[in-house]
Amino acid sequence: MIYLMKIKKNKIMLKRAERLNGVNENLCKVVKKAAEKANFNITVSEGLRTKERQQQLYNEGLSKTLNSKHIIGMAVDLYPLTNDGEINWSGFENLVQLMKQAAKELNIKITCGYDWGWDKPHYEL
Repeated sequence: MIYLMKIKKNKIMLKRAERLNGVNENLCKVVKKAAEKANFNITVSEGLRTKERQQQLYNEGLSKTLNSKHIIGMAVDLYPLTNDGEINWSGFENLVQLMKQAAKELNIKITCGYDWGWDKPHYEL
């Protein structure tokens, strides 16, 4: 499944949407719905990962597991962006609320890494 960038009032709302390729359809629906509701840009950092990529992230201390749900397409990493296209580090709470609201409306259960206290951009089924 390929998602194109969502245009809202001449503004791109979901950047790098092609990185959703291989991600579970239900999780993609939640991301798309959240992006439609957002008043800020969201970028997809990573979706489906290879085992080699997961090993690399683990070795670099950027992941705590080798069994990430990214490997099976059940996770995605998203970042809120400023108007200048930079990561909005104070915007994660807004993004989490949008994702939770979208998941609830779609009756899809998600887990947010933000709630774990250490993986703010991570969302999984």
